[in-house]
Amino acid sequence: PDPVRCLVLSARSAAALRLEAARVAAYLAAHPESYEDVLRHLQSGRTPERWRIAASCEDATTAVDWLRTAEPQEVVSGKARSNPPYHSRPAAADRPAEVAADWVAGAAVDWGRSPAPAPWDFPPPAFAERDFGFPRKAAVAKLPETAWLHQPTWVRLRRAGAAARTDRVLVISGAGPLTAPALDAAYPRVVRVHAAGHFARLGPDAFEADPADAAQLRQVLDALPGRDVDWLHTLPLGITGPVGETSLDRATWACLDTPAALLRAAHDRPLRTWWVSAGAAAATTPVTRPEAGLLAGITSVGPQESGVPGHWADLPGPDLDPLADLLTGPPPPARVALRGGFWWTQESAPVRPGEPVVPDGTHLVLGGTGGLGTAIAEELLTRTTGRVVLLARHPFLPEALKPWADRVDLLAADLTTLTADDIDLPLAGIVHAAGNPDGSLIATRGEGTQRVKLAGALLVEQLAERHRPAYVVYCSSLSAQFGGTGQLDYAAANGFLDALAHRDGPAARLSLGWDVWRDTGMAVTALETDARHQAHLAVGLSVEEGRRTFARALGSGLPQVLVATTGLEAARGFHERDTAPAAKPAVADLTEEVCALLGVAELDPDVPLYDLGADSLTLLDIVESVKRLHGVDLDLAWLGPEVTMAALLAKFSEAASPGEVEVQVWREGTAPDVVCLVHPVGGDVHAYRALVEALDPALGVCVIADPALSLPDPPGWSIVDRSRRYHAALHGKLPGRSWQLAGWSFGAWVAAGMAAEAEAAGQPVRALHLIDPPPPGAGAADYSDAQLETVFERELGASGGTAGEHAHKLARACRANLRSMAGHALPRLSATPSHVWLATEPEPGLPVTGRDGWRALLPEPSRWHELPTTHYGIVRTPHVAAVAAAIGR
Repeated sequence: PDPVRCLVLSARSAAALRLEAARVAAYLAAHPESYEDVLRHLQSGRTPERWRIAASCEDATTAVDWLRTAEPQEVVSGKARSNPPYHSRPAAADRPAEVAADWVAGAAVDWGRSPAPAPWDFPPPAFAERDFGFPRKAAVAKLPETAWLHQPTWVRLRRAGAAARTDRVLVISGAGPLTAPALDAAYPRVVRVHAAGHFARLGPDAFEADPADAAQLRQVLDALPGRDVDWLHTLPLGITGPVGETSLDRATWACLDTPAALLRAAHDRPLRTWWVSAGAAAATTPVTRPEAGLLAGITSVGPQESGVPGHWADLPGPDLDPLADLLTGPPPPARVALRGGFWWTQESAPVRPGEPVVPDGTHLVLGGTGGLGTAIAEELLTRTTGRVVLLARHPFLPEALKPWADRVDLLAADLTTLTADDIDLPLAGIVHAAGNPDGSLIATRGEGTQRVKLAGALLVEQLAERHRPAYVVYCSSLSAQFGGTGQLDYAAANGFLDALAHRDGPAARLSLGWDVWRDTGMAVTALETDARHQAHLAVGLSVEEGRRTFARALGSGLPQVLVATTGLEAARGFHERDTAPAAKPAVADLTEEVCALLGVAELDPDVPLYDLGADSLTLLDIVESVKRLHGVDLDLAWLGPEVTMAALLAKFSEAASPGEVEVQVWREGTAPDVVCLVHPVGGDVHAYRALVEALDPALGVCVIADPALSLPDPPGWSIVDRSRRYHAALHGKLPGRSWQLAGWSFGAWVAAGMAAEAEAAGQPVRALHLIDPPPPGAGAADYSDAQLETVFERELGASGGTAGEHAHKLARACRANLRSMAGHALPRLSATPSHVWLATEPEPGLPVTGRDGWRALLPEPSRWHELPTTHYGIVRTPHVAAVAAAIGR
């Protein structure tokens, strides 16, 4: 049908609306033939804002003239919401001027159609621009090459002494008896967690648990009091036998898999972690257990990603009693070692470079066709008359090495299966430059990503024992010292290389902790939109600088050299994520951060953040800011459509001790009625924003988001269990009010279960609203892989197009909730008035199923409504207006 000849336009501010009007006028002047498409889009394709203009315009020429002179009018605060959709009026085609007047006054107008897209070349919504000057950190400068090299050194921290008494709780986790009399004497309570394949509570202070299972570790933590806990992780002490594949597998489990599980389990607990090894630090003696060097990853990356403090303590043997002094004394540095009655810590000293004496002969370069491997091979070919063997999975002759093609051999091999027997060559030197840039956050970590790097290191050790080359060089990284978000496995693997270099052996070993290379290597194509990483690349090494640095480091004769083009402290800043709270009060620093995110100089603490220009992505940034500045995990569900800065600060102060299921009040309301909105399959509740905006402001509104979004792993509840937990949480919220329940998609199933719980308790809710519910008997098996991907994409879009970690959480919750639908029998209700809202149009990419099975489960008379839209359109403007109308009656 032809659109009503009523041109409407709105924005968040008068300045933005004037700019928008000028842009639309310019577009219509150039494209008058698109006038009807523009009308349809502006009427039903955009959310009305509080600054508005509207007029009856018969054609594009009239519209252009009017747009160039129209003056914005502000809808009185709250008036648009005080005209809820059940008061909306159909747009009368024969009275466009009246429709325009009503719309400008704040009325909701039913345009009679689904949201219409804009013409392909239509200008996007305008924003008023302002200039702001924000303080910037001074640029980091590159130092002269002679100042780039440093060596780690161990210095005495203090003499080991007697333990002091503490009121903290100690958990000792490991294998074996875990005896430690000195720790028992220092702590009022010592809990022991013995490694097992199952969970069991053996006594008040004794557990068995799988230390790689975050859920089982969480059960242990939940059994402890809320006060501060020291967790002593002793599993690395169980690494035994010769250095090889078996011992490295054990170390990966003890130093990577299990610590990562603990940090996932302890995300909201006041915890200090202590990672314990023996013989892994080159404090005053050679390294005997280099596999425990993998602890470098959790020591550096763990606090950056989780905010949980961590310390790595290396002992001379398995006796745990000396740790009592360390754990109860002054907080030590991140890495300490006990040797000769003293606690030692790691510092650094500048290196005086020397000229290398590189022998002729055959030099093997693992990863020789990669960026670093090629540069090092070029340096070796330049300095010697020998041959270079480039080992790679798919080797080729790099362009830079073609001048020496007659001295370069290619060896195709997979490092994860290759053995020393496969390389029957006398070797003068070996360089391990193989690796990959893969990584993941601790919260989402799956299988390890550094198998190639670790397998290559074991191969190099075998070759060194057999061929006794003049030198062995491990290409490590500063990440082993400084970490980096998402770099747990990578930093750990480099820590293993660093430890290998400090072993006694037949070859002179060097672990070279590289800074970033700017022209080649794995870092060049990573994090292309990350400003900090790009600033790091700007001061990185060129290929020529890398070649010269390799030569100088090899000539130093040291076992470990760190390369930092800006100095170590400046380099640390490129790797580390700020975790310490700022010194300013929460009100000051958080308000300043939110102002910067919104692009305003100041904000009224009582004005909704959405009215100041916030959207779902902005709220994610705010949640991240709270975590970064204050170490508090703020649930996104707390930040409803009407949240203000004052409410945000109040939520911030409440966030330290979240419950299992959180019922978030988005609006108190003044009427006796409250509606509770239950999350859909993705777990996020921000898809209900349009519905909440359409509801009568007198109506109270609360929401329940999926707890999986704030937990390291989905809780694994059945829908029956979930409904029972949600009903129990709701029962204590806003007492004395009359409740309605509403749920869209998966949320409808849970809301129906909650209604059944209320009936069983003799207190049925006032009404149940099922918004396009899946049919009884539905489940993940009804979806193909492509359709599941479509669900994930749609859920992501419904929650505001979020990205990064929150997107991973949504996908994880989505999968878990779809699985829980399989085999679930929906309850039969007998005393709950029910409304069912069905979308009549298919959702592209999703299966089409009937919903008649619901009729046998709901009491009569239930009310059934059909809306001409899709599954995801039913919770958006304008169709959500009908749902809001029914809830408000």
